[in-house]
Amino acid sequence: EHYAARESELVAQVEMLSSRVSDTTRRDVERDKARENRHKDNEARLQHRVMDLERKLHESNQEVEECDRNFHDIEQRLRDTLALMNDKDARHAHQLKESDRRNETIKAQHHQLTKRCKELDTQCTVLKERIRILENDFESEKMFPLLGVEMSEGSTLAPEYANQGVKVMSSKGPAARAGVQPHDLIQHMELKHSAVVRDLYDFKQCVDKVRPADLLTVTLLRNNVSHVKTIEAEASWTNPYRRTCVKANVNVVAPTWVNRLASGL
Repeated sequence: EHYAARESELVAQVEMLSSRVSDTTRRDVERDKARENRHKDNEARLQHRVMDLERKLHESNQEVEECDRNFHDIEQRLRDTLALMNDKDARHAHQLKESDRRNETIKAQHHQLTKRCKELDTQCTVLKERIRILENDFESEKMFPLLGVEMSEGSTLAPEYANQGVKVMSSKGPAARAGVQPHDLIQHMELKHSAVVRDLYDFKQCVDKVRPADLLTVTLLRNNVSHVKTIEAEASWTNPYRRTCVKANVNVVAPTWVNRLASGL
């Protein structure tokens, strides 16, 4: 009985130990299953993580390639910009050289113009001096002699008096005061030397020698009677014989100061 009791106790202990072992085994199996499930979950998460990382790596590689392309584009643009700047610098340097050359040309032209201006100033000074001299001469010779007679050639007279004098058409002023009358025939004139007056040309040659205030002695024929008259020439601002000479187609001789002015200028 003692051994039976002991055996029953042992059997109970064995059953208890077996229950414990089965419980332990069951827990271990469950634990192993749970561990295996966790391992699978971790592996799945890791695999998903790896796939995510691979995707991100691929995207990163694409971004790197895009950055490389952008870098190459920027590098090409920088090269083009540098080439353009070099070209602009070359053109600017050429323009500077052209500007310097133009400045040198302008300076040379300015020097020449300055020299020319000085020459012109010198010429102006000379011309002013000549004009002053001519003005002085003009002051002394600007007045024309006025005799107060209007003449016509002897061709208007009778044939026997042709080329023997000039006919007085009208008389006024100094001539009238001296006693010269219309239709008188002037045949001689004397200022410093006696001169025969055959036509209007001879008359003009004698008148050209007359100056204002000169005493001109004329010998004239009136009604076949010879008369001697002395005419004192007055001063006139215009040539009183220009109109008569033009009518008779006789060239007018310019006064002395005009000839000097033409030769001086």
